[in-house]
Amino acid sequence: MNMPAQEQREETRLIGHQKKELWMGAEYLTLSDLWPQNPRAILVGINPTDASVRVGHYYQGLAGRRMFRMLHDAGVLESRQHKDVPGLYDDDLALSQGIGFTDLVKRPSRNAQSLKLAELEFGAQELDRNLRTHASPLVIFVFKKTAQVLFGRFEGIGLLGGLEIGGARCFVMPHYSARVPLRDVTLAQLKRLWNEA
Repeated sequence: MNMPAQEQREETRLIGHQKKELWMGAEYLTLSDLWPQNPRAILVGINPTDASVRVGHYYQGLAGRRMFRMLHDAGVLESRQHKDVPGLYDDDLALSQGIGFTDLVKRPSRNAQSLKLAELEFGAQELDRNLRTHASPLVIFVFKKTAQVLFGRFEGIGLLGGLEIGGARCFVMPHYSARVPLRDVTLAQLKRLWNEA
């Protein structure tokens, strides 16, 4: 049964930051990279979750919402007074403050466990090129694994001394379940970096 043209258009209408993108030879509904005009920082994830793509906004899962909370706690994001405004999301607020968004792999999935080594390697080349093109003083890796794909194995989190991309300082966020003292010290370091950016 053929669907009327109007219904077909509505079915393919994109919402939020959704985008259809070719990734390693296949087309996926994913999230657009968000590059601010004058970036202060770029947030780099592993890949968009299915939940985030469905809504059309970055970090809509439990871990993502906790990450935004840590950015608020570090003073990177302004107060969440917008939370009662329908249709305004944390990624929109962050973008308005000069924070961009991208991922290592553009193919969405329920979690990063399903990603293949070839995708990570391909994504590392694309990510490196994109971060150099969209120069930012600070690159914030939401997950340590993403930074390790680019730089190889390293210890610790926070500022990655001696590791840069296109002149940008690189920082790894603490995991949301990190012990409070470690999380607080790391977020205080992020606050200092943000104020310098």
